[in-house]
Amino acid sequence: MRDVPGNVAPRARALDEGSGVRAKHCTITTADWFYSATTFHRFTDDRPPLEMILPAPQTMISAIIAAMIILWWLGGVVLGGVLVYWTIIIGEGTYFGKPVVRWIYSRGAGMYDRVRRTATATDGVQLAIPLRVALWHQPTAAALDVATGTGRVPLLLAAEEWYSGAIIGLDLTPAMLRIAQHKAAAHGLAERIEWQLGSGDDLRRWPDASFGVVTCLEALEYFPRPARAVREMWRVLAADGTLIISTWTAHHARMLPGKAWTASKMTAFLRSLGCASIETHPWQIGQYDLVIAVK
Repeated sequence: MRDVPGNVAPRARALDEGSGVRAKHCTITTADWFYSATTFHRFTDDRPPLEMILPAPQTMISAIIAAMIILWWLGGVVLGGVLVYWTIIIGEGTYFGKPVVRWIYSRGAGMYDRVRRTATATDGVQLAIPLRVALWHQPTAAALDVATGTGRVPLLLAAEEWYSGAIIGLDLTPAMLRIAQHKAAAHGLAERIEWQLGSGDDLRRWPDASFGVVTCLEALEYFPRPARAVREMWRVLAADGTLIISTWTAHHARMLPGKAWTASKMTAFLRSLGCASIETHPWQIGQYDLVIAVK
């Protein structure tokens, strides 16, 4: 028998009384004291038991389901944002047809020149020189720019004093043509350029062999019928005339499957139309090549 400290005995007595057993004395064995002390600690510890810390299984399942729903929703939002960026910003609505393409360009007409400022900064060399080569021997031949936008090519041609041929800019979007008209007027070239509303895959208003040069830049990939558009451009091009058309680089073309044409595809298609003189030049590095074909 071993006496325990006096402050432990009352605890043991209280435990005995609480369990319906009346303590006869305050002297207990070591085993009894240890049992009493550990029992007392279990009932007086401030820490909650484990089953009170962990949520019930039903609550855990509900939380997991809620988290999965939130993650699924966030994933849908991200995927939707990527699809919108791809189809509207990169594809410019080409997969949805002419009405959507026209709507996008109508909304973006006011900022188009600002967005393309870097790409057009070298036009005085990279575009002006091929145009001069194409028209130098026929300075009175007419020129057609398909999908002219805000008048990029017509304004370059109109500024060439040696060139006196008719210049026509064709575009699908009235808002883009209005900006082109304002730019021509601001440069004193309004009388030199004729602006027409229309689609590049329908050039029936002009007979065969109407133009000494036909251009189409950064546009073919957004046409609903690009092959037909190229055929039409080739049809209205006169003998010894030059077609200047941009294509996407092989790497860049992967971003618009089924729509973007590469230089190799364009070359093969033009050869099928009977063209024998075709050159390809890097243009906008990493994005566009320039295909120059003589009829």
